Amino acid sequence: VVTGGNSGIGFEAARGLLSLGAEVVLACRSAVRALAARERLLQEVPGGTVRIAMLDLASNTAIDTFAEEIGKRYAKIDIFIHSAGVYYPRDTHTADGLPMTVGVNYHGTVRVAEAVLPLMDSTGKMIFSIPSQCMVSLSMVLWLEGTDLATYDTTYPGNNIELRLEFCTVTHNDPDPENW
Repeated sequence: VVTGGNSGIGFEAARGLLSLGAEVVLACRSAVRALAARERLLQEVPGGTVRIAMLDLASNTAIDTFAEEIGKRYAKIDIFIHSAGVYYPRDTHTADGLPMTVGVNYHGTVRVAEAVLPLMDSTGKMIFSIPSQCMVSLSMVLWLEGTDLATYDTTYPGNNIELRLEFCTVTHNDPDPENW
C-alpha cells in the first residue's frame, strides 16, 4: 500500500514495487489522479496488478473507512509506504478542524498507521518517506490529546503506537544509517 501513490515519491515507490512483482494499492484522495497513475503504471509495467483505495488523510472518517475496506480486501499487508503529504496555508483546516498541513502530514499519518497495524506481522514493513515524520507524528498526536513525550509511556500503556510498531519494521528514507 502506498499513500500518495499517484505522484512524486509515492508514484516512484509504487512503480518500483510493481516492477518487483508486488500487487500495489494506490491509496489516494483523488480518484481521477489515482486512475491516471494506475493507467501509467500498467503501461510501464504490463501485467502488473494495481488497485486503488480512496484515502483522504484530512478526514478521520475517511481514514477509518479506508482501514476498514483494506481489512476486508486483505488479510495481510506486507509493505505500507507513507508518502502522502500536503502544504496549505494555516487558515485551511481538515474536516476535523486541524490545520490542514498538521492534520494530513502528522495526525492523519499516525491515525492510518495505527489503523493498519493489525494487518501487519513481524515481517511487514512500514516506511515513512519523510525522515522525521514518525516521531513528529507521534509528538503531534500526543500534543493534540494533551500528553507530552516525557509522560507518554505511563500515560498511554494501552494505546502505545511505539509498542505496536515493534511488531513491524519501521523505516524511513534518511540516508544516514545512524538515524535508522
